[in-house]
Amino acid sequence: KCYENPYIILRIFLLFISLTIVITGFVHIKDTKKLLDLIISWIPTNNRFLVGSFLLGSIYLITALFMIPGTMLLTVTVGALYISTFGIIKGLTITVFISFFGSLFGSIIAFFMGRFFFRHGLTELKKVYPQFCVIEEIIIYNGFKIAFLMRLSPIIPFHVMNYFMGITGIKFTDYLIGSLGFIPSSI
Repeated sequence: KCYENPYIILRIFLLFISLTIVITGFVHIKDTKKLLDLIISWIPTNNRFLVGSFLLGSIYLITALFMIPGTMLLTVTVGALYISTFGIIKGLTITVFISFFGSLFGSIIAFFMGRFFFRHGLTELKKVYPQFCVIEEIIIYNGFKIAFLMRLSPIIPFHVMNYFMGITGIKFTDYLIGSLGFIPSSI
C-alpha cells in the first residue's frame, strides 16, 4: 500500500522533520529566545545589517514553513532594531521588506509542499466528504479574493493557510498576488 503513492515516504520524512523542529523549538524556547536576542544584538554592534537582514528574513521563512507562532513579536523586535538605527521611515521600510519577503518565500515553499505532497489527501477527502468539492470550487473561482481576504484576517492562522491553499486547486498567481494581503500585518 505504501508504494501506491510514491511520495508517501517523503511526506512521512518531511512531517517527522517538521515535528522535530517545532517540538525542539517549544522545548528549548528559552534557548530559541536567547538565539534571537543574540542575533538582534549582534547586528548593530558589528554593523552587519545586510547579513542580519538575511538572517532575520530566513527566520521568517522558517516560521512560515514550520508553522512556528510568534512572527508578530519578531516583527516588533526587528522594527525596534531598525527604527532605532535608521529612523522611522527607513527603519520601518526595511522591517516591512524583511518580514514581507521572508514570510512570502516561506509561504511559497509551504504552498508548493501542500500542492505536491499533500494534495493527494484532499482527493481522498473529497470522495468521503463532497463538501470539500464545493469549497475547492469556490476557492478556484474566487482565488485572488479569498487568498487576499484570508491574509487580511487576523483570525485565520497564516501558516495553516499556506498549506491549505496549496492542497486546493487555486492558481499560483492568484495565491501569490493575494499574499499582498499580509503587508498590513508587516507594518
